[in-house]
Amino acid sequence: MPWNFYNSSGELLVQNAESVATQAEMETGTSTTAMVSAGRTQYHPGVAKAWAIWEMTGSHGYEGGTTEGTHEWNFDSVTDGGDTGETDHILTTDFSTAYYPIIATVETQTNGAYMYVTTTPAQAAGTFTTVCREHDGTRIDTIAFVACFGDQA
Repeated sequence: MPWNFYNSSGELLVQNAESVATQAEMETGTSTTAMVSAGRTQYHPGVAKAWAIWEMTGSHGYEGGTTEGTHEWNFDSVTDGGDTGETDHILTTDFSTAYYPIIATVETQTNGAYMYVTTTPAQAAGTFTTVCREHDGTRIDTIAFVACFGDQA
């Protein structure tokens, strides 16, 4: 039985939606008639499959670095990587391969700070490590953000 979808003003948005989108339809992102349920949104390539916001502590006089105030989706853990500015990430649901985009950035009071995914250890389907540095290369602890995109296993 077809479905019609309306916006809050009563304007018809989609007419005769025939079915709920399958995982395959979400992964291709091409159907204009299949209804998208909340549980299938995660399969669309344009949706972040994992994200985290955390505060690194450990430098600036703190002992035994930690991650504090972590807010995340689809991470088993976001933990101190051992060195200043380094964080280890373990995903709840792995990606299909070790090759998926990760967007990483930092919040800092100085200009030129940046974050990157390190190749040692190498990014894997379910884990990666980020490093945060000042413009001069000095590792720093700060508030950081990551988002991961791609096909999950």
